[in-house]
Amino acid sequence: GKKIADEIQKEIKDKVARSTMRPPCLAVLLVGNHPPSQIYVNRKTHACEVVGIRSLRHHFPNHVTEEELIQCVESLNRDPGVDGILIQLPLPSHID
Repeated sequence: GKKIADEIQKEIKDKVARSTMRPPCLAVLLVGNHPPSQIYVNRKTHACEVVGIRSLRHHFPNHVTEEELIQCVESLNRDPGVDGILIQLPLPSHID
C-alpha cells in the first residue's frame, strides 16, 4: 500500500504544481482533544502540505456550541478560497 500511496501522492503533487490556478484548500474542524482525532487531523494536514494543498485548521474547545460550529462551516462554505471542509468525528454528544 505504501508504494501505491507514494505514487498517488506524487501524481497529486505534480498536478498541483503544474496547475495555473491557486492551490486547492481543505478546511478541517476539530472539536475537543480526542487524541486519535488529533493524530488523524495532523496526518491529513501534513499530507496536504506535502502535495501543495493549502489547509486550514479550526480547533474548537469541547464546549463549543452547535451554533458556533455551524457558523464556522457556513463561513467556510461561502469562502471561494476553500474547496473542501472536513468535520472530524467524533463530535461531543451535545452536537447533532
